[in-house]
Amino acid sequence: MAASEPSRHQSLSSPASDDDRPSQIEPYSEKAPSQQEGTSAPDFGPPPDGGLQAWLVVTGGFFAVFASFGWINCIGIFQDYYEQNQLRSYSSSDVAWISSIESFMLFFWGPVVGYMTDNYGPRIPILIGSFLHVFGLMMTSL
Repeated sequence: MAASEPSRHQSLSSPASDDDRPSQIEPYSEKAPSQQEGTSAPDFGPPPDGGLQAWLVVTGGFFAVFASFGWINCIGIFQDYYEQNQLRSYSSSDVAWISSIESFMLFFWGPVVGYMTDNYGPRIPILIGSFLHVFGLMMTSL
């Protein structure tokens, strides 16, 4: 490599032309939409950092995910049962719509529940979700 040519390191680290670029990066001065005046997020305080309360939060989160994704992991068992009993006259592709809608609904409500949790705290979404979960199981047993 000739002495007049810049090395690969120099060509990547130095700008091609200093005239086209600002000397300093201007910080973005507008506030985020959630921080604008007139709107404020509820203050829930810091999350628990150790101790019994923190482990209860972890345990509660585990059981919520366990219940939600446990049904998704059983899709094949349910589909086989439906095909052999209640829905014998239907094809496998027709029966598969049941589990497809179940999977869709699990993820479809995520943004709605996330918005509710951010604005109202976790209590309301957990109460509504728990009620709907138990109600759905009871209606399935009929």
